[in-house]
Amino acid sequence: MNPLWKLCSGEFAGWSSNEYLYNSTGECIGYFHDKIAADRNGHVIGEIYDSDRIGYRTGTSYAAYGAVSLCTRKALTPIANRAGCSVVGWEDPHF
Repeated sequence: MNPLWKLCSGEFAGWSSNEYLYNSTGECIGYFHDKIAADRNGHVIGEIYDSDRIGYRTGTSYAAYGAVSLCTRKALTPIANRAGCSVVGWEDPHF
């Protein structure tokens, strides 16, 4: 389980584990296609910015990915927030 923080706000976003994305309470909310995170319907909700930050590129047309059945919830405890980053062309992920 790799912890992730929202790029701009620094809010704890959740975890990536293998190909899945979990929110801050352990609910499986999406999956990864390389560095792109999509929800269960295949809509892009974020992109890995660096090893522990996830954001969403503004002005980018993301491809739609296929719908999938997601994994089960995990018992996870949220981690403290961090300082946010101001990065031109990026915003917090859409979840």
